[in-house]
Amino acid sequence: MKADVVSRDPDEALGLRHTLNLGHTVAHALEGASGYRMRHGEAVAWGLLAALRLSAVRGFLPERTAIRIEGLVRGLLKPPPLPGAVRRGWPALLGADKKRNRGGLRDVLLEGPGRPRLERVTAEELVASLPDEGGS
Repeated sequence: MKADVVSRDPDEALGLRHTLNLGHTVAHALEGASGYRMRHGEAVAWGLLAALRLSAVRGFLPERTAIRIEGLVRGLLKPPPLPGAVRRGWPALLGADKKRNRGGLRDVLLEGPGRPRLERVTAEELVASLPDEGGS
């Protein structure tokens, strides 16, 4: 799937490649806050959970759908507990995200399964979207 997207948008001119970054805005900040001890896939799992929540908060994704997909992500990817230092430190790293530009932060959210959209977001929204360990 990734190769198909990259081959259709090799120089990112069409805007298709952003779809490959679902979960990565939060994930990259979590990885940095962990001193890169957190595995990329673990960080992306947390980023997916945050993207699902923010998608529901913004009204792009029905809450019921977000909750169902969150259960699948937790069951399949099993995101590990986040150490306190990572939870405290990751928000400060959001400003370094590669999708940030003069207009601010951007994150890939969902309108539905297989329907990503790149949106302007605030650091506060991203911080509020990261679930606690128990899922609430």
